[in-house]
Amino acid sequence: MPNGTGRILLGQSRREKSLAALNNGDLSSGLDDNTIDIGNTKDGIIKMTLRNHLDSIICLAALKNGDFASGSADGTIKIWNTNDGSVKFTLNHNYTKIVCLAVLKNGDLASGSFDGTIEIWNTINGRLKKTWRGHSGDIWSLVTLQNGDLASVSKDKTIKIWDSNDGILKINININSAWVRSLAVLKNGELASSTGITIEIWNTNNGMLKKTLSGHSRWILDFAVFKNGDLASGSIDGTIKIWNTNDGIVKMNINVSSEFAGRLVVLKNGDLASAKGKTIKIWNTNNGRLKKVFTCLKEDINSLAVLNNGNLAGGYKDGSIRIWNMSLIFGGTEDKAKPKSDTKYINEEKSNSSNSKESEIIEVCDNGLKLNMISVIHNTWIRYSSCSSMDPIQEWYCDCKAGSRVFGARSHVTSVIWYLGFARQNPKKIVSNKSKTFYNFCFDCSKQDNFENDDTILNDDDISDTE
Repeated sequence: MPNGTGRILLGQSRREKSLAALNNGDLSSGLDDNTIDIGNTKDGIIKMTLRNHLDSIICLAALKNGDFASGSADGTIKIWNTNDGSVKFTLNHNYTKIVCLAVLKNGDLASGSFDGTIEIWNTINGRLKKTWRGHSGDIWSLVTLQNGDLASVSKDKTIKIWDSNDGILKINININSAWVRSLAVLKNGELASSTGITIEIWNTNNGMLKKTLSGHSRWILDFAVFKNGDLASGSIDGTIKIWNTNDGIVKMNINVSSEFAGRLVVLKNGDLASAKGKTIKIWNTNNGRLKKVFTCLKEDINSLAVLNNGNLAGGYKDGSIRIWNMSLIFGGTEDKAKPKSDTKYINEEKSNSSNSKESEIIEVCDNGLKLNMISVIHNTWIRYSSCSSMDPIQEWYCDCKAGSRVFGARSHVTSVIWYLGFARQNPKKIVSNKSKTFYNFCFDCSKQDNFENDDTILNDDDISDTE
């Protein structure tokens, strides 16, 4: 499990399509099995699974009154009551796939679809207020500007800015070179777009191109805007660049090794999170250094979201959601150093994390919610000697509150010793159901052919050959 507080909401054969943080602190997840999961981000429990759409969920949006909206490939938008999960309104759009949603400043909801139209909905009574026509291709993205106007991006290679009050098209920006792949609203109200390897900064009052930012050598995939107005861009060229949008200068260039920089989000402490494949990386934007790496061995990351409390949520293609407690990871006390000794040590954990402080796992099976285990995971070190058959276990230490006791041992230590000394070699001799549950829960790194943890550097002397 990735480092930090990882609450995992796992659905079998359900691919996560979109994430949205709700106003009450919960997290909504749209899935390709036509359902929406609402998870409590404090205890990791799925509060409800919403079933009403006839096709996969493509987009989600939290409304100002506390409700939330879902757009689906079935051509409908549904407004949900977050308290009881009931459908308040079903908004029909001629059964054309709903691609994107945006909440306007007056609380109305804008939707974009594959037929090139934008519709404005009253979220209080569910009525259609306006239909805007102007694009000749699919609507790919909608963003609300600081002055309340709405910007739309289409397959027709245009960006259009609409007056959200009367639906009048104020500005039409022709992008002749290629489709717009990334779009972001800057802190000064300007609009950043990318069609390839450059970034264009547009004046949203008159539609004039203010500047073009050049520096990437391959396609730009995503943007993230910082509180100070800077802009981060992630590219296939394997770099993340942080730009001063006032003068267009690259303030920082972050190399993401051989990987390309996929999805980007700015954390509340100003750090930058990037996700690609099975890996999330946290970058210090003051010096460009890599602070943390979270790796999932099984599935690729589909989406990232920053929760209201500052935690980071990652949605995976298998339908699981992992949540990392950023304040616990970066704001807590430093990890205690390993005890010094000439004897070999084992650092065995029940996850693939080397510094995990607290983790909770919840599994959702096809027949309902199944609680596998809710536990606190700590770093445990055990010193042993392969030369002594009478007293092979010599010392132990755990970084929990009671882990440094001089008499007896915490269950964290004894459970690891039980697994290493008995269960791993004799799985068929495990009798009790509780022991079987614990054995099945253990993540044994030695049995993973492609095990990788960027945070852990192990030398040959760190792992016993009798392990």
